[in-house]
Amino acid sequence: MSDRGMKKWAPFVSLNEQKSELAKMTNKRKSQERPQISQDAIDKINLVFINYSNEVVTIKYFHDGYIDEILTSFTIDIHDKKIETSNGLRINFIDILDIN
Repeated sequence: MSDRGMKKWAPFVSLNEQKSELAKMTNKRKSQERPQISQDAIDKINLVFINYSNEVVTIKYFHDGYIDEILTSFTIDIHDKKIETSNGLRINFIDILDIN
């Protein structure tokens, strides 16, 4: 007999108490670990930081188990090791995967 996995819990989505927990379980199953980036990618990101002059760039970053992408301009906060985007999002240097 095969395991039905999450299918067996689908009828319970109609119950309000279980709906949020089932959504959390589904999101947790789809999440991933922080990907490792190469030294070349790190050097490319550093080069963008050095030569940056308020242009709009695409930032690919890791957040809560998912890889997100945002088109924005940013400011660099050296002391906190973060960048702050024009819409108020703060991204740690370690979470940045790519900048174009």
